[in-house]
Amino acid sequence: MSHRVIVPLVPAYCVGSDDSDRLDTCSKMKNEIRNPLGRSFQVLRYLLRAEQEAVGLRRIAADLEMAPSSIHRLLTGLCEEGLVEKDDRTGHYSIGLEMVRIAHLAADRVPLHKLAIPYLRELVTVSNETALLGRYDHGKQQMMFVAVVESSQPLRYINKMWEWMPVYAGASGLAIMAFLSETDQQEIINRTHLAPITDRTITERYRLEHQFELIRNKGYALSVGQRTAGAVAIAAPIFDSVGDVLGDAIITVPEQRFDPRSETHLADHVVKCAGRITRHIGGKGLSVSAERLDQAG
Repeated sequence: MSHRVIVPLVPAYCVGSDDSDRLDTCSKMKNEIRNPLGRSFQVLRYLLRAEQEAVGLRRIAADLEMAPSSIHRLLTGLCEEGLVEKDDRTGHYSIGLEMVRIAHLAADRVPLHKLAIPYLRELVTVSNETALLGRYDHGKQQMMFVAVVESSQPLRYINKMWEWMPVYAGASGLAIMAFLSETDQQEIINRTHLAPITDRTITERYRLEHQFELIRNKGYALSVGQRTAGAVAIAAPIFDSVGDVLGDAIITVPEQRFDPRSETHLADHVVKCAGRITRHIGGKGLSVSAERLDQAG
């Protein structure tokens, strides 16, 4: 008579052990076996949030409190699918191009303006000013307003929605353009010749480049009448999963109601709003401390 040999999925000492450490270890091992897909996503989330672009296997295992052999098995599968890449020279792992491609496809399926509305409402609540979401198109090198939450203020500007606008004028555009590559910036400048939209539009290249430096340092842009006469705007960039700017969060204030002393306070809320949207969509970008905002103000 033949006998079937059943190989246990976990070591024998896991069963009936009174040792709490062993039980914890066994519990982790069982979870790894029962939910390999969840563990794979755990590794992907770790790599996406890691400060370094590439991380070693043992570091990943230690931070995730998983066995190196388990991490190696998961990483091998992820590499086979192109979701993770391994540097053969260092042995370190990073996010693969297939993961980037899937992330972009997924982002396109979930409209950013729908995700951003709750955060814009919060921004209106704390600022009592109209909040907008700007979306940038890298192909057109232009932007448009794709979402708005109006304030209760009796005096406010009606903003044109879903219309293409240049990014070299106004805080809503400058907060995006400041974080584009130098090549893209120069292409926009050469193509548009910085044609003035109002008499306050910046039309000199050197002044615009100086503005970019200030915006990158502060983490937000402020403009007065550059796109719409009599309008003040404060905007902060929103980034995607690879750190590219894809839009911004904005508030608009009539110039006659704007108090320059409130700039730091308002900018702090705008930057926080943009940061929350960035994190919600799995983005990775600017981190601005309260100290830097105080210095900017």
